Amino acid sequence: MQKRSVKKRILVVEDELSLLTAIETMLEASGFEVIIASHAEEATAKIFLYDDRKPDLIWLDINLPHLNGLDFLQKIRDDEKFKNTPVMIVTNYGDAVTRSRAKKLGIQAFFVKADHALGDIVDRARELTKHL
Repeated sequence: MQKRSVKKRILVVEDELSLLTAIETMLEASGFEVIIASHAEEATAKIFLYDDRKPDLIWLDINLPHLNGLDFLQKIRDDEKFKNTPVMIVTNYGDAVTRSRAKKLGIQAFFVKADHALGDIVDRARELTKHL
């Protein structure tokens, strides 16, 4: 009997809908199970909805409506279940203060959208989930 392979699960939090669709399409084509959210409140609801299995990685924008990405990250880091979940920040804000706060919150990667091709970021997501 063969062991069934479980797809790596990624939560993508991005408010730009056309970009969110492109990210979802690329990740699914790369073999990931993708959960999407267009703002932090939706992401919070979805992350706690999947009690059976948490995301293997969170792809997180910073500039989100209502609650920004770093505040969302602080909120989930305060929860025992998600304090060690790998997180990639993918944003338009690459200033030193933003990078420093993200690093203190234990991120695994930081990308400025304008500086990286979407495929390269997907490749990094694959690397980060390879050994999980």
